[in-house]
Amino acid sequence: MNTMAITVEAKLTTPDNYPALEQCAALFSRLERLLFTALYARGETLKSAKHRFLTEHRITARQFNSIHKQLSAKVDSWREMRKLNLATVEAQNAKIQNAIDRAQSPRVIHQKKRRHRILLGRKARIERELAAPVPSICFGSRARFRRQFALKANGYADHAAWKKDWEAARASSFFLLGSADETSGNQNCQYREDGALHLRLPDALGGTTVAIPVKFRYRETDLLAALMPTKQTVTRGPRAGQSVDRVSAVSYRFIRREDRWYVQAMFDVAAAPVTTSRRKGCVGIDLNPWGLAVTRVDASGNPVDHCDIPWTLTGRSEDQNKAEIGDTVRGVVLSAREQGVPMATERLAFAEKKKQDRGAKANELLSAFAYAAFAQMVRGRLRPRRGRTDRGQSRVHVNHRQGEVRARLRNVGSSRGRVRPRPTRAQFRRAVADSFCWIRPHAICKKSRAARLAQLG
Repeated sequence: MNTMAITVEAKLTTPDNYPALEQCAALFSRLERLLFTALYARGETLKSAKHRFLTEHRITARQFNSIHKQLSAKVDSWREMRKLNLATVEAQNAKIQNAIDRAQSPRVIHQKKRRHRILLGRKARIERELAAPVPSICFGSRARFRRQFALKANGYADHAAWKKDWEAARASSFFLLGSADETSGNQNCQYREDGALHLRLPDALGGTTVAIPVKFRYRETDLLAALMPTKQTVTRGPRAGQSVDRVSAVSYRFIRREDRWYVQAMFDVAAAPVTTSRRKGCVGIDLNPWGLAVTRVDASGNPVDHCDIPWTLTGRSEDQNKAEIGDTVRGVVLSAREQGVPMATERLAFAEKKKQDRGAKANELLSAFAYAAFAQMVRGRLRPRRGRTDRGQSRVHVNHRQGEVRARLRNVGSSRGRVRPRPTRAQFRRAVADSFCWIRPHAICKKSRAARLAQLG
């Protein structure tokens, strides 16, 4: 059965429960740093560290697994970012070397060589960090750590004020890992019929259970459906082959933002059947610095309609950009769903775009999060919803090699004879037949153009 992971968030509106959450966050964050030291600095095995942590710090095995899961995610994220940084520096080095070879002025050559030496030093430092056994991770962020060296400039009255802010940032969240073979999908936090999250505190904090009232205003029905037991066949272990009642694993993350606590529930939902038909055509969307370009084509690859949807992302906050992109994508998705056609979009190589020097405006767009958010927004708007499969679900197809989705068509067969590129019939058939879309800008196919000329003649 195809499933899709989703995340829902809710604000915790009962400040009486905040002290318990603060204690949990402080304990989990401290144990996370201790586990980091044990595994990476001292080279202790995971099995030995787990046995020692359970006895010394009075936590359960599931709580230890939650801490280790979050730590592993941070380490993996750090390694991937350093690899991306290394690839970026290598691309910059190659560009600088080409500029040195083409330069004629001694002054320009001198400045390019200085830049080249700086990049070589940066590359060597990144390679040393990747090869080191201990990841270079600063819990709490390096930027906040450096604020202690300029207290007045950063708005701190004294070092004690900075330290308070530093410790609060390090203990601003904690994660509770779920499992399908546990009650309500999680051993340490359970969402029950009374509309509250029942959080089990570690034995080091008393071992009691705290009821936290919460209201998931978005997709609560999906969460309740995930907590309903279903018959599943055990695939491994001593009960392999037996049919048992299980629920979906539900993991929870508690996050503090500006003195308020939020909770995120992460679980899987069953994918609804795709009700859109590729025989009806396809809707292609293309991301541009100015907005979205949208084109609908029929089953033969001929354009049916097109439109441009502009937006403004510069000079806005990240949340404002999310809302702008989300609203725009939602309108396109609903339109495609009403027409019963799938959607096609290019695979946005965000990492590759970050490596390239596209100028000030393009770099500002990347920093404004547009490229990173677009694909995520499209997938999020197309996620299936249980109980709402009658509305159908548009399907995303992305190209995986080269080219872009041609999402707009203007002045086709204009009076001056200028023809804008559009998807050919063969390219569109590939888009609707394969699991990925590969629609590239190209001239009008011969058969379609011949038909147009016949009509004119």
